[in-house]
Amino acid sequence: MEVLTITLNPFNPQYPISPDLFYGRGKIIDRFKYNVEQSIEGSLTNMALVGEFGMGKTSLLKKLHSLDICDDVSKVYITLKDTYANSFEDVIGYIYTSLGNEIKEFFKSLKVKITVPYVEIESDEKFSKDNFRKYMVKLWTEANKKSPLIIVFIDDFHLAYKYFVDIRNCFQELHDNGCKYMLVVTMIPEPLKLGKREDPYKRFFDLIEVKEFTKIETTAMIQHIIKKTKLNISFSAKVLDDIYSKTRGHPYYTFLMINEILRYKNSGCVTTQHYKRIFPKTMDNVKLTFDAYYSSLSYGEEDALKHIIDSGKEVFNPGLSGSSSPTSTFKSLEDKDVLVKIGYGQYQFKHPFIRYYFMKKYSEK
Repeated sequence: MEVLTITLNPFNPQYPISPDLFYGRGKIIDRFKYNVEQSIEGSLTNMALVGEFGMGKTSLLKKLHSLDICDDVSKVYITLKDTYANSFEDVIGYIYTSLGNEIKEFFKSLKVKITVPYVEIESDEKFSKDNFRKYMVKLWTEANKKSPLIIVFIDDFHLAYKYFVDIRNCFQELHDNGCKYMLVVTMIPEPLKLGKREDPYKRFFDLIEVKEFTKIETTAMIQHIIKKTKLNISFSAKVLDDIYSKTRGHPYYTFLMINEILRYKNSGCVTTQHYKRIFPKTMDNVKLTFDAYYSSLSYGEEDALKHIIDSGKEVFNPGLSGSSSPTSTFKSLEDKDVLVKIGYGQYQFKHPFIRYYFMKKYSEK
């Protein structure tokens, strides 16, 4: 089957979708707007967008960052990176320098000159907590001449999970000193499962779960993006139903699937007949993606998965694996995002797409 070329394929799963093509999450956007209003008035509310891999957290964060809430509100977008999360001092140093540079550019665009307190840090020195607090207070004093609030958007905040308590304490002290820095961050759920429910850093955020789209939302999202980009493509109702049944509204898998379909048919209506012919080819390409992701599975884990696939069951227990140590094998597969525990001794694949991948992989051997 020939692979086609189109001018623009907006369903690229490798990157966040641009804010102008963004669809949905209306309740979260409304909550963000409310929290901004409350923060300006003095009731500072930080937000954490919490969701599994591929839920569109970064796309949502970029959308929130793009919104025109108030002309005078300062907005800074920071992507936390592994290289800047090796210590608490590294994290706060990266946050401050990124914040200072972004604030300076923001006010420059408003043709307002401000002094950004900054300290040059030698490579063998650390950006201390005292430095951070001192310079953040000075930066707020300068910014507050024009801005009633600084919103700090931080993507991949979970990379700094070891320092959540210290970061929380720093920003709590800044708030106590009259500084209005509102944090809006993205993170995966795992760090929130650590410690106790009443831990202060968990209460420091308004925790928002970013979940899969519903069936109606999934269809509406696909049609919205097609309309916005003026693609000459459509999908029959049965094809849209099948796409949802396989992706369960997971944004990444939905984009992955549509992206592959558009490689083989990029105009007209994708009917059930087209879809049945195209789908095996899409799964060939999906398999290439997943091969790399699951390359670290051990022989014992692979063998357990073969037993599960051969059983044909969608819900299963460790005894089905044929492993000499089934409990530890299932725990390892859970840690590697293959399986998920859904009840006492009951497991299933973390997503139908993952199950399809292993079904295809083992059917070829």
